[in-house]
Amino acid sequence: MNPSKPDYLSVKSVRERYGVPATSLYRLINAGRVEAVKIGRTTRISVASLEALFKCAPRVAPYQPENASMNSM
Repeated sequence: MNPSKPDYLSVKSVRERYGVPATSLYRLINAGRVEAVKIGRTTRISVASLEALFKCAPRVAPYQPENASMNSM
């Protein structure tokens, strides 16, 4: 384990780092899309499973206003 890059993060750390709401995280965990472990009352989320989730997540196309073609005339 590399101390500068932990294998597991707390829900709070994931929320702060990635901006994902806690309810969404728990929903992803319960759906089996994100790996997590429970240690006492603390839930730790696998960084590798988060990276895999982001890697396969749909990409957002750049915004192009409908009137863009009219503005160039």
